[in-house]
Amino acid sequence: IEEFMRAHVAQLFNPAVEISIADKQTFGRLCQDAHGREMFAKFVNMQRCNSQKVNESTFYKLTHSFALVLFECYDADDFIPCKTLMNMAFTYYHVPEISSMQFSQETASDNDTKEKSENKKQKKNKNLSKKGTNGSSSIWKAANLWVNKEIKGIKDSLSAMENGDKTNAEEKKSTINQNNNATKEKDDEKVYLYDALKNQVIWKSLRFWNAAFFDAVNVERQQHCSQIGWNDLTPEERENANEVIRNVTFGQLGTFINNMKYLGIGQKTCLEFLRKQCIIGNLSKELYQTLKCQIETPLPC
Repeated sequence: IEEFMRAHVAQLFNPAVEISIADKQTFGRLCQDAHGREMFAKFVNMQRCNSQKVNESTFYKLTHSFALVLFECYDADDFIPCKTLMNMAFTYYHVPEISSMQFSQETASDNDTKEKSENKKQKKNKNLSKKGTNGSSSIWKAANLWVNKEIKGIKDSLSAMENGDKTNAEEKKSTINQNNNATKEKDDEKVYLYDALKNQVIWKSLRFWNAAFFDAVNVERQQHCSQIGWNDLTPEERENANEVIRNVTFGQLGTFINNMKYLGIGQKTCLEFLRKQCIIGNLSKELYQTLKCQIETPLPC
């Protein structure tokens, strides 16, 4: 399982590699195993050392694979790999190649080519979902259906961006010619994986958020706190340890609330999660109010 997942993740991040039907079916089968999901999350996490920016091909391959693993995590109440994949969904991004020069150079034939390409991709995805004959094929079919819907939403948004920019194409043309690649990337819109994964059912589960939060706090607490037994600590050391735990809890709550909001979780669920974790973490009313304000503050447009 480990060797297959290592090789499979490497293929996902290689834009020149097209995943075979057989490998997709094997991947779907291994994702039904807890060790398989753990290894997938582990190797995806390791890939961020190479680059967090991926091209279009890798972006869509990752979207399909994440969808399947998140579905299996939800079905098996396996929340730790899901927590890792959530963090990776906020890590990997794709920068669409949109520029005013491209808009001014587009022709009717280009639009026809794009439309044929999209139809070809949709047809290919439908064929892939029909070919699977083992137990994992129905899961791939379900994953492909909703992922295609999410990807269509992202492409529609990018199309709207293109139409809005066309009117200013000529004014910006000379400026764009002078920009280098670094400046261009800052101006471009980053599309993160979570944008295509917002409708995953596991995000709606408070059990996932509570379990993932407990694991995140526990991991960070082990990094900051002494390994000496609690009974061996002096009163001052115990108070210092409690303060560290409160700070860790507060920091992690801020991160989790932010993720919940970007994944479309409603205020009611966020507040329920916050209340429970503040009680467990023994946070003060002032810290609770600070985090409550974070929930109630709209996300930037």
